[in-house]
Amino acid sequence: MATSYPKFSLAETLTAEQKDFFNTNGFIHFKNFITPQTVKSIVDASLEVQKNG
Repeated sequence: MATSYPKFSLAETLTAEQKDFFNTNGFIHFKNFITPQTVKSIVDASLEVQKNG
């Protein structure tokens, strides 16, 4: 996987470029999709599950 790739903006529908990128790479990076605080909450919850799993 490339270390540099485009970051997309999420809208109502995916663009042809976004679909092509996903079909080629298996992921899409949407910028500003969720807040840093939400990311931290998800990471913290994942770590808690790993600790108690």
